[in-house]
Amino acid sequence: MWRTTVGHLMQSAADTPALRATLLAKLKQILVQERAEITQMILAEHIDSFLSDIIKFLLTCFKDLASRQKCCECLSELGAIDPGRLDINLLPDFNCEEPEKSALVKRLTEDYLFKLLKKAVCQAQAGYAIQELFHECGCTGELVTKHCSSQGCSRQQPDERDRGALALWNSFRPDVRDSLNPYLSSKYSLREKATQPVLPIFKQKIEYRSWVVTWTAHLIGVFHTLYLGNQENRKLACSPIFYACRQVISYDIDTALFILPLLVLNVIRSGTTEMRNDILAEINAVLEGCKTFVDHPKHTVSINDDGQLCTQEVFYVVAWLTKWAETTGAQASARARVKRTATAATRGSAPRDQDVAQVVGMLSQIQQLQIAKASLNYKAYARSLMHLENHLRTLSKQQVELQNQEPTKMRRRKHEVPKLLRDDCVKLLVSENAEFLQKIFCGLDDPDSLSGLARLRQKTSLCEQILDHESTGEWNEALTCYEQACQYCASHSTDYKAYLQGRLKCLRNLGRWGTMLSLITSEVSQPSASGVAIPSELVSYGVQASWRLGDWARLESFLAAPTCPSDWECSLGRCLLSLQSESVDFTKNLAAACGNLTAPLTAASCESYQRAYPSLVKLHILQELEQAQRYKNASAAEVWRQRLAITQPSFKIQEQILNVRRLMCRIFRVPEEEATHWLSIAKTARCGGQFQIAYNALQQAIYCNGLTAAPANTQTALKYRLEEAKLAWAEGRQIAGITLLKKAMTSRFAEATSSCDDSYKETVTEVHELMAKVCVTLGKWTQQTGNAYHSIMPFYIQATIFNDKWEKGHFYLAKFMDSNLVYFRDTQSMMKVPVEQIESQCSDLVKTLSEYGKALTYGHCFLFYSLSRLLTFWFNFGYHAVSWPEGLHGESSSKHVEKQKVRIAQHISSVMQSIDSLTTTLPSYVWLCGLPQLISRICHRNATVYNTLSVILQKVLTDYPQQTIWQMIALCQSQNALRRQRAEEILHGCDKRDVPKLYHECSRLCKQLLTLCTLPLHCKASGSQKMTMSSDPALRPLLDMHDLSLIVPLQRYLTASLPASGKTDRSFSPFPSQLPTLKSICDEFTVIRSLTKPRKVTLTTSLGAECPFLCKPRDDLRRDARLMEIATVVNKLLKNDPDARKRKLYLRTYAVIPLNEECGLIEWVEHTNGLRPIVSQLLGDSAIQASVVRSILDPKNPDTFDIVLHKQPPIFYKWFLQTFPEPSAWFEARQTFTHTVAVMSMLGYIVGLGDRHGENILIDLSTGAAVHVDFNCLFWKGEKFELPERVPYRLTPNIVDAFGLLRYEGVFRRVAEITLGLMRVNTDTLVSVLETLVYDPLVEWGREQHDKSPSETENVDAVTTIRKIASVLKGRLDKSASGSQNCFTEQLSVEAQVNQTIEAATAKENLVQMYIGWMSWI
Repeated sequence: MWRTTVGHLMQSAADTPALRATLLAKLKQILVQERAEITQMILAEHIDSFLSDIIKFLLTCFKDLASRQKCCECLSELGAIDPGRLDINLLPDFNCEEPEKSALVKRLTEDYLFKLLKKAVCQAQAGYAIQELFHECGCTGELVTKHCSSQGCSRQQPDERDRGALALWNSFRPDVRDSLNPYLSSKYSLREKATQPVLPIFKQKIEYRSWVVTWTAHLIGVFHTLYLGNQENRKLACSPIFYACRQVISYDIDTALFILPLLVLNVIRSGTTEMRNDILAEINAVLEGCKTFVDHPKHTVSINDDGQLCTQEVFYVVAWLTKWAETTGAQASARARVKRTATAATRGSAPRDQDVAQVVGMLSQIQQLQIAKASLNYKAYARSLMHLENHLRTLSKQQVELQNQEPTKMRRRKHEVPKLLRDDCVKLLVSENAEFLQKIFCGLDDPDSLSGLARLRQKTSLCEQILDHESTGEWNEALTCYEQACQYCASHSTDYKAYLQGRLKCLRNLGRWGTMLSLITSEVSQPSASGVAIPSELVSYGVQASWRLGDWARLESFLAAPTCPSDWECSLGRCLLSLQSESVDFTKNLAAACGNLTAPLTAASCESYQRAYPSLVKLHILQELEQAQRYKNASAAEVWRQRLAITQPSFKIQEQILNVRRLMCRIFRVPEEEATHWLSIAKTARCGGQFQIAYNALQQAIYCNGLTAAPANTQTALKYRLEEAKLAWAEGRQIAGITLLKKAMTSRFAEATSSCDDSYKETVTEVHELMAKVCVTLGKWTQQTGNAYHSIMPFYIQATIFNDKWEKGHFYLAKFMDSNLVYFRDTQSMMKVPVEQIESQCSDLVKTLSEYGKALTYGHCFLFYSLSRLLTFWFNFGYHAVSWPEGLHGESSSKHVEKQKVRIAQHISSVMQSIDSLTTTLPSYVWLCGLPQLISRICHRNATVYNTLSVILQKVLTDYPQQTIWQMIALCQSQNALRRQRAEEILHGCDKRDVPKLYHECSRLCKQLLTLCTLPLHCKASGSQKMTMSSDPALRPLLDMHDLSLIVPLQRYLTASLPASGKTDRSFSPFPSQLPTLKSICDEFTVIRSLTKPRKVTLTTSLGAECPFLCKPRDDLRRDARLMEIATVVNKLLKNDPDARKRKLYLRTYAVIPLNEECGLIEWVEHTNGLRPIVSQLLGDSAIQASVVRSILDPKNPDTFDIVLHKQPPIFYKWFLQTFPEPSAWFEARQTFTHTVAVMSMLGYIVGLGDRHGENILIDLSTGAAVHVDFNCLFWKGEKFELPERVPYRLTPNIVDAFGLLRYEGVFRRVAEITLGLMRVNTDTLVSVLETLVYDPLVEWGREQHDKSPSETENVDAVTTIRKIASVLKGRLDKSASGSQNCFTEQLSVEAQVNQTIEAATAKENLVQMYIGWMSWI
């Protein structure tokens, strides 16, 4: 209900600006009332897009000055939601197309002038503008009455001009037409205000609004002057439209902003040289003016905001012109290529080409470096990076061309190796501009790029060293550098002041606030500072240190200083001081602090949520301050815990929130809560690598209660000791950490265990939960330090005793016992094992399965690992249990062996009973997550196992028939008789009423799709061909299938979501209640040009959406399906990892539905284009032919690869500039591309994915993400080609160059390390997904013998492949540049393994040997 209400409120607020503030107040009330549900939505596995819509709406409302305060209140109620959990695009559609005359009139009238008619202050000016626009288009009252009104009875057909006018009138909405009707025949006139501004218009103290209006009005006059001088010129036809708005822009800046880029474009292409120079001077004045503002801090409050907005508008105009020139030029080039021989077409495009040349010439006079510097000054870091890269690319191109100039005769004779390589030149320029790049990457909060820059930098200055230390959180090292720098500077110099502030910043980040105050006091008390006001920067740092120390007297003195700035820290200090003193000024100070955040939020609302996030954190803090003051206490532990959980999990963010909270606890005298917050600060600092701050926080946790040792309270004491031990472990003092935990466990054990009786099992106290955590931590640490089995096991067992309903405790106990079940890891290990050893491990297996089952019963944080291991052990155990115990042999006496066999028989019974109980205990969605592994063992030879398996599958089929049938239907078409028979038994045995109907529909649809796949089609030799099903009798039954009950098998409808709480919930529904079903199949389909001739068909859903799929023949799609399953698991691992979530790492997945062993259905990946087509389009006629490349490349001479690159340098980076002209969108898209390439490269590397040519890598046209398709060449199949593949993945020049100036250093390398590290930790989970191929092997793995077997058999090729994958995951398989794939070495670290693959993927020695169709130079 509340969602509907909020939706209506947002719509009403957008339509009626006058009521927006009132509606936002109602929205805030709803957000407060529904806080619990909203928090659950935020923490859900898949966050609801409705929350993103709310936040986007609130941020866009900042453009309305009257609504900003209410927007701040709503955003503060929502809290600082982690950007990694949201998908928000704040950027408007960057439309650089020049609209036609009628379209321009419509948009101006409907989107701008119509709204102004409701404002009395500018109603006359808006009416005049509308009147003149209608007059210019010939839209009169007489014409409308004659042809559109009910009284109009004219049979005369309107002429061409009248038809255009009528079309314009009819294009307006009915409500708009009603309001505009009087202006069809109105007689408004204006009093002209002839003023000629002094150029350039931009001055230091000019207001943003005044500058925009004045410049727009000036350009309107200039353009109108051109029009009056040559009214026949079609380029000037829009002048009357702009001229009609010459006064209304003074009342509405949005109208001025809309027409400004259009005016600039028209004046540039139609005006004189003097006019173009005036525009250039105006742009340069704004760009130069930013330096003036930065140098005058006293103007930052009033002028800097205006200057920033003026600069932002110049940036937009320049980007708009650039995009227009690129788009128009590309269109002209395309037309020329299509009609190259048409003289008329060439003549017609000449004026357009001239327009592009004029705009490009104008833009070339604006220095990229100047824009980059201006952008950096105004913290537009993405824009600064984009223009700096363009500048350095231009420089490198010029230098390479200059160095490689050769005599014409030499070039004609032979191909020479270039003297200067472009990559070497770029590396040199990057090193020379390292400090500039450092500042940009610091502003972008991009530590990955900073680390890459450090690897490329050839020499390091002191400032660069400091930035390196600060970016990596090495504050002690940075402090040392600052202190050294201060020793060599005069105390009154500008450099000294900057270094002093650096020292204070380091001390602040180290938590040494007392030292901060001492340093400030010593600087103020120096003789040279006597009689001089304290610098505002020192005041700000003094305020920060004072309130964190709770030194209220000194805080008050700093805030009373005449130089006290109105920045965030001082505003927060005033709020805290008034809260402590219970001053009536608290509300006023809070409002002032909130008001100071509106300017940065307004600027950020035009760019990205990430840029707005620091301000949202501050709003988050202010809301908690307000709540604490309102209720006069700080006892909101649960609410605060939830609000902290939704924030970005980084020390920089959470430290601010926690410090304010613990100070509020001190103000309201709640020492226990204060100690808890100090411990939270210690934990956050430890996780962030800030060990000194963590240690200080631990000490404060002791002394905030006035104690001199660890807290006496059991609960607080355990928290303290646990955090103290974890800090010791993190610092490398492992033995000390273990000792501390053992002491804590010993001292509190009796007290904690005293309540572990029968009543305890009903209620687990927090002390028991803490003791369980202590035990698990001790178990993990002692295991890592190499202790004996018998000394580790008690810790895990004790954890499950303390908290029997804790998933993590059961999971780690099961995982530890799992590591010792060496004989049950695969069926081969148990074939020749003596009965004595089998019996011993059977006992442990029963316990292991029980613990995995309990872990699944109580939570799903480790679902994929627990479920995959449980099923693997059960299936492998059951496989040999058929011949046990009679088939076992022993080394002891026959009597003893018989006893062992009896025990084994008991263990077999226990294992089966354990799994049987889980069939009723676990919810069906848990089993659904393991469905591929379950159905792969449907031919299991153990009857007991099969019976239980069929019960599980029927349970899943009953609860989720739509998803299960799509995954099981291929079994019914299997060539293996037993597999087909058992699948049909399970499907027919389900007692749910709609299952037989769904099975019948799915079976019919599957057969018809197989007919489409295998039908011989006569197609053209080249290109794709469209055909119709109605024209072929064999395909008409497929066309006749409509109104089915089956869901459309899209990935998002087949993948189950999990409860946000992390707990297993039997009532949870993993899918929406209503999913769209298959309505019909489109008649037209496309045969794709390819070796297998796949067919693209379109399925229409019950909601009317069209969903394209690819019917692929002669390909075993179970290979693709397994890889998509691994990708889904990897996505969940990435989502749960803080480092990966911060970077928004993911893999683009899509549905793969095998129909049988040779055909299948693949979800079409929309809005994509292949890498090769994109690069070919960018190259145009300059593309080098493959035959030329073949003549140059010599597999024995790697230098020949440089010759090809010199002739065909990378160009793919331009696609990002053209597709995403807005800098923030450009940076986000490029990061997304780099991330997805890195993640997929690591996944492809571990599974031996090959054949990654330019058409198997798609690029998402809306996000820039790389999407891989066609996984036919899997499991190192490429090594067996006639020309073996030499690279582990595709990292060719165009891909590397598109990463940016740093190439694969930085972002790519770090993301690859994160991904490979996560996959290595979860090796067993990933391998278990592929284990399905052991019992359901690929056709190429000798499937004929498998299909003839009466029962389940293992495939040797599959077993070998899986072992190889496990070895690669663990870093034990040496995939060197030499191509040796089977050389087992010592285990490599993740970093070393990633580095080895990068070297192999980029080595010229390997690229030059790739087959020519792979196009290694692209």
